[in-house]
Parts: sequence; C-alpha cells; structure tokens
Amino acid sequence: MPKTHADTPINDLINDISKTPIPYIVVDDDDHLLGIILRGTVLAAISGEEVSV
Repeated sequence: MPKTHADTPINDLINDISKTPIPYIVVDDDDHLLGIILRGTVLAAISGEEVSV
C-alpha cells in the first residue's frame, strides 16, 4: 500500500493518487497510521463536488 507523511503537500501526490485505485496511507515519523487518502475523495474535491466523510 502506498504511503506518505502528513506534511507532504497534496500537489506532490495528486498525479500518483489519480492513477491508482489503492488508497494512500498517511503515517507519522514512526510509521504510525494517521489516516487514509482515497482517490475518489481527492478527485471529487478537485472537481468541486461536495465530499462527506
């Protein structure tokens, strides 16, 4: 599963996120899970659709 850190700008990830159906996990410096980034949520936010979580 692809992973990233919480301080990584979304602009640095958007190209990769848009190409994979696999969610990105967000981790801290000790590799503890902080959250998950879903492709559909990111693409909906970019398109201006309302996103509810």
